[in-house]
Amino acid sequence: MIPSFAFIFNLVSTTARRGLRPILLALFFLTLLLAPTLTLAAVESAGTQVVTTSYLHHLGTFTGTLPFEWLPIIIDEAHQEAYVLNPAEHSVLVFNASGLLIYSFDTDRLGSVSDLAFLEDGDLLLLCSSSSGSGATLWRCDYRGEPQEEMAFTGLPPVMDGFRADRLILRKGLLYLADITDMRAAVFDLRGRFVEHFDLARLLELRKEGPLEANLGGFDVDQDGALLFTVPTSFHGYRLRPGQELEEFGRAGGAPGRFNVVGGIAAGPEGLIFVSDLLKSAVLVFDQDFNFLVEFGYRGLHPTSLIGPKNLAVSKSGRLYVSQLGKQGIKVFRFMVKQREGEIKN
Repeated sequence: MIPSFAFIFNLVSTTARRGLRPILLALFFLTLLLAPTLTLAAVESAGTQVVTTSYLHHLGTFTGTLPFEWLPIIIDEAHQEAYVLNPAEHSVLVFNASGLLIYSFDTDRLGSVSDLAFLEDGDLLLLCSSSSGSGATLWRCDYRGEPQEEMAFTGLPPVMDGFRADRLILRKGLLYLADITDMRAAVFDLRGRFVEHFDLARLLELRKEGPLEANLGGFDVDQDGALLFTVPTSFHGYRLRPGQELEEFGRAGGAPGRFNVVGGIAAGPEGLIFVSDLLKSAVLVFDQDFNFLVEFGYRGLHPTSLIGPKNLAVSKSGRLYVSQLGKQGIKVFRFMVKQREGEIKN
């Protein structure tokens, strides 16, 4: 039964990218009806670390929660603010540490914006693609979203032909881009000059026969430059450290610590890895050695519950942002980490 759910959610992800919202919602809620009911309590497991979580708030305004669905979230660590990218409305919304909307700006003039990152001086880098399909570019903007400079990607080798960047992550002076559909990643310097290319599908030895066979479910880069990604049809999370072999973690199943349909992935402090499970409607947490630590959420309308969580963002201050379906918006959780015989770290 589980492989059929994986196929359904892979189809869901593809239809979402193609703008087929009615098909997306119908397939998702059909899958929820077929799935078993889950409890609401967090489930912990043995490990060298203990992770506890608590619900803080939704992102919204003074009048209530904003009903976002599966939107990207990017953290401005310097100002403890969360930026939410809304490609359908060509806008970026900014929320303070209390989860309240404080500012927004339009991105119409820049083309289609798929992701953004923060530079050390506070400026933004926006990943854009033109309506003509001529390729991706970077726009450097000030903190208010005012364009300052357009930057092109240069030095592209033939292996980069057809690369369509969906994700942008900045780590230690390097830009990491991911092509979700073709399962590829590339590294550039801050001037857009090519550094390295990764064919993740080839590393996984996947033989794709069409766009529904396999895609990246989530993509992130940890502070050491390791690529983290998921593939919904494989029931695994993956890590590719610089100069090392590809590592995988997780197994299929409904028990705590196992995956139904993996979604997003995010690197956290203390070596933690957060993975969302769309079908379980839960977030699973692993340590740097892939030991399962805790899972929480589960389907429902309780403040601690989740519905089809996908995109994740983790702050250094111990906050986890979860974007979900069902017009439930983006929930913010506080997490704390301690050693089993040590002091709380966050």
